[in-house]
Amino acid sequence: MKNNPTPDRLYQCAKELFYEKGYKKTSLTDITCAAQVNKALIKYYYDNKANLAATVINELNEKVRSTLLEKLDQLGIYPPDSILVGIEAYLFASFRKKNPNYRRFMRELCEDNVLLLSSERLPMLYGFYRSVCTEFGITLTDVEIETYHYSLAFTLNGLILMHDLGHIHCDHDQLANQELEIFFRVLGIESDARKKILQKSKEIVDRIELSIEEHFEVE
Repeated sequence: MKNNPTPDRLYQCAKELFYEKGYKKTSLTDITCAAQVNKALIKYYYDNKANLAATVINELNEKVRSTLLEKLDQLGIYPPDSILVGIEAYLFASFRKKNPNYRRFMRELCEDNVLLLSSERLPMLYGFYRSVCTEFGITLTDVEIETYHYSLAFTLNGLILMHDLGHIHCDHDQLANQELEIFFRVLGIESDARKKILQKSKEIVDRIELSIEEHFEVE
């Protein structure tokens, strides 16, 4: 492990500890002891534990996306971004259902607003929002994208948290349906189109085998 560059070592140790103990019960001391480095290096490379956790979840999301695209390619399926967001919503719902460590990590990040305060992924989302809107003839300014993004992120944050705490009484697939309905309604996509997106997304995701395993490894 000592041969690894310091930020990578911190990241890997944090990822393993977040998976095993959860976000809240993992301290900076736990991470630096496991990585065998000085605590000040977390401040230097990541600033704080929240940014380190946001890096873990962002890289996990990117790994899920790349693995999903590989599996879709193997099936000869090349969906537009509107369908892709539906597929991912159902996949992440299944991850929360099947992996209690991932579900705990997500709940704790939502409780501490870690995902809301991380703007790392916003630049890459401009293209994504525009792609979906172009598909349906909708035009958005940069300010509208930023506003919609944080509004939707706040809503999703609350839905995941309230569902996990038992305040929303539905299964994970039904919650994913609601997430997608809100997302596409905010963008102004009409009811019939929304129904088709959800139906097609569910048909495709039923053909995909993808899971989050120990230490957030994607398989």
